Amino acid sequence: MAAVVFSLAILLVVVLFSVQNALPVSVTFLSWTFQASLAVVMFLSVLAGLLVGSLITVTIMFRRSRRKRAAAREAERPMQTAQQQPRQTQTASPPPQQQPQSPTSTQTPSR
Repeated sequence: MAAVVFSLAILLVVVLFSVQNALPVSVTFLSWTFQASLAVVMFLSVLAGLLVGSLITVTIMFRRSRRKRAAAREAERPMQTAQQQPRQTQTASPPPQQQPQSPTSTQTPSR
């Protein structure tokens, strides 16, 4: 909310400055040259700055959210494998047990 109020205050200052300085000016950029009111030049400059700033902000926010999602997926992966491991040990059948042979009951092979 504070950012909106601050932006509106800056916009008001730019509008007041532009209205008070409505003289025609010549603007040259690279090979382009045009004449326009100072108010129009100021408005277009502020608009261009807002667009560039907004694009940079959106790009940074997008990258941060993508990093957070990737980190959440990485943090979730060990939890999933830890949850799957107990299930695998519970469902696995126990190894067959061998009956111990007593030393007194030795059998001789018959011929």
